[in-house]
Amino acid sequence: ERRIEFVYLPTYSPNLNLIERLWHFMRVKILNSTYYEKHNEFKSAILSFLRDIKQYKSELRSLLTMNYRTVNGVSVHLSQTTG
Repeated sequence: ERRIEFVYLPTYSPNLNLIERLWHFMRVKILNSTYYEKHNEFKSAILSFLRDIKQYKSELRSLLTMNYRTVNGVSVHLSQTTG
């Protein structure tokens, strides 16, 4: 039984890479209009975001999806298999 499906992405496609979507979301939440004078303040903000990430569950659920829309308008959904 196959439980892994390889999906070949273009060489540079951050919009298709789920971790890039998460990093962008985090930057918007902790950096948007905020200046951290000290490195420790910046680090604290990142760690706080990651520690409390469950509060963003509904936003992340729609953002971190495997649904893709192609250039010709066809939707592609890659189902995730859980064991």
